[in-house]
Amino acid sequence: MQEPSAAVGGQPSGAVAQPVEAPVPSAPQPTTTDPTDNAAQKTVDEVLYSDIGITTLLNRLKQSIATAKDASTFMKKRSNISDDEARECRRLIKSMTDSVHRGDSRQGTYRTALEQIAVLHDRMTDHETQFSLNVFQVHDDLNALAADMEKGRKHWKSLGISAEAKSAEAEAQLRKAKSKYDSLAEEYARVKTGDKTAGRHFGLKGPKSGAQHEQVLQGKVQAAEVDYKSKVQAAQQIRKELEDTVRPQVISSLQNLIQECDSGLTMSWQKYAVFLEKLVLGKGVLVLPLNDGPGKPQPGLGELISGIDNAADLRDSIKQSLGKLPKKHENVVFEQHPTLAPQQAPPSQLPQQTASGYGQSAPRYGQSGASQPLVPAKDPYQQPHGPAQAAPAQQPTYYNPPQQPTYQHPSHSQPYPPASYRAPGDLQPQRSPYDPPPSLQPANYTANSTNPAPYANPQYAMAGTMAPPGRPDSMGNRVFGLSLEELFERDKLPVPVLVHQCLLAVDTFGLDTEGIYRLNGNASHIKALREKFDTDNVQVDFRNPEDFNHDVNNPVGLLKEFLRQLPDPLFTNRAYRALIDAARVPDPIIRRDSVHAVINELPDSHYATLRALVLHLRRVVDHEDKNRMSATNLAVVLAPSVMGTHGGPVEEASLQPRVLETVLLNALQIFDEDE
Repeated sequence: MQEPSAAVGGQPSGAVAQPVEAPVPSAPQPTTTDPTDNAAQKTVDEVLYSDIGITTLLNRLKQSIATAKDASTFMKKRSNISDDEARECRRLIKSMTDSVHRGDSRQGTYRTALEQIAVLHDRMTDHETQFSLNVFQVHDDLNALAADMEKGRKHWKSLGISAEAKSAEAEAQLRKAKSKYDSLAEEYARVKTGDKTAGRHFGLKGPKSGAQHEQVLQGKVQAAEVDYKSKVQAAQQIRKELEDTVRPQVISSLQNLIQECDSGLTMSWQKYAVFLEKLVLGKGVLVLPLNDGPGKPQPGLGELISGIDNAADLRDSIKQSLGKLPKKHENVVFEQHPTLAPQQAPPSQLPQQTASGYGQSAPRYGQSGASQPLVPAKDPYQQPHGPAQAAPAQQPTYYNPPQQPTYQHPSHSQPYPPASYRAPGDLQPQRSPYDPPPSLQPANYTANSTNPAPYANPQYAMAGTMAPPGRPDSMGNRVFGLSLEELFERDKLPVPVLVHQCLLAVDTFGLDTEGIYRLNGNASHIKALREKFDTDNVQVDFRNPEDFNHDVNNPVGLLKEFLRQLPDPLFTNRAYRALIDAARVPDPIIRRDSVHAVINELPDSHYATLRALVLHLRRVVDHEDKNRMSATNLAVVLAPSVMGTHGGPVEEASLQPRVLETVLLNALQIFDEDE
């Protein structure tokens, strides 16, 4: 027979603790001389070794098997409950952890405490999962035990019941033979005594005489007696075998099965108790550690929660908004009108030039007065090629009405160097339109594509204050609907003022805004900004968030609308087919070089604007951990705006973002890094 320990199975791998093995009860043995116990045992033996003993034990074993199955069902459901609880707790922990890492959730000590609480709960779920596995193993052991007991019960039931039935059949045949024997013996006795009631008996040759009839009956009685004796001997032999061999064997085996099933069931409950104790104790130690050992004390759940400092979190949260402070308002003072002020002698010399090369009397954002000479903005591209050659401070140059201001590279007559000077191997460092003259750069300034551009650029501050002589009156201040070449010829700026202001707004206020460039802002606000740029763009200063209604998505939408409405897209129509062909190249290096070559052939105004936009987008990508806008996301959003709409095949819709993504990923290889 199977031992109880084998029936319930060994300790499952990874169990929390080794359960205490329950001792296996042995066969009933008297261990005391108590008369009461002896009497009870005598009564039990009297029932067991009777004709109903086997049936009684079979019914009792059936009850034990049913009980084991019920316990197995309980263990399975209890395991499922713990497993579901652990799974739901892990899902809840992940949701809480994700929410606390979002920007709209509290940070500081609260976030730290919640992260530690999440770790604590995760360890608690480990205990719950281990408990579930152990209890499910107990369920499997009980199922195996019940199956073994069912198999053994069927075997001994067949053997015991067949032996009992054989004995009962032998006794029935014995009784039948005895009845026949008794009947013939009585008839023989009547004939022998001359009883007339026996009647006359006829044979084949006529009536028999009394002697003949007596002789016939005597033979029948003798035959019945022999048969009766044989039936008695057979019944006695079968009964003896049943009582001496079969019945004790079946009864003993059934008792062992019952004891094995009951012992296995008890041991399973003992294991369950041990596993549950370990689960509760493990969770309790995590919630409230004992900290009796020599190691580092572990904080409990209460200590973690008490470590939350609401006041410190509030201070830190407010300090994070320091970089978003608007410019300070100037003190309101009384200024006497110049016509009422006392007359003073005119100064003997022109205003001294500041370190930036612009007079202190230069108006802010193009504000001009009759007594102030107009100082043209210094072109950021008009500087020597050598990085060590710094432009010396010079006196401001006044406009001479007969002369038309020009925008020329120092060594070329063209407004920009020809495309051959932008070859990948022979690129000269050029200054970004955002960068101030070298004399204005702070000592710790490092020009690279990841630094936000300086925003006090006199070139763009003075753009549009006065129309240069010869400007066509039909253009006016209009920005939308004009090509980049027309804007350059009119404003003499490499990057349009609108593009500069929009990039300025995003660099100042939107690099950490989630979904920047994916959202377009308010349509009515964008329309108002468009009208403002088309009428008097010098009144727009996106360093002040009030100018774009405190929503950085408004400049983003304005910029995308401007790019979409260009007569010739930023990536020109002429370059479109070459860019699409380059996007089909599978090798990233060859694709980059192909796109680079096409970009070098762009017109100067397109090249300068694209360079400013791409370096700005690289700064956006550098903040991907906060704004969730990768190079791929930006390419998908902005590709229709910079590539334009074309009636090509449908597959080109997926190739347009690849062009812009290639440019963004290789921005510093395609465009020179600022010095």
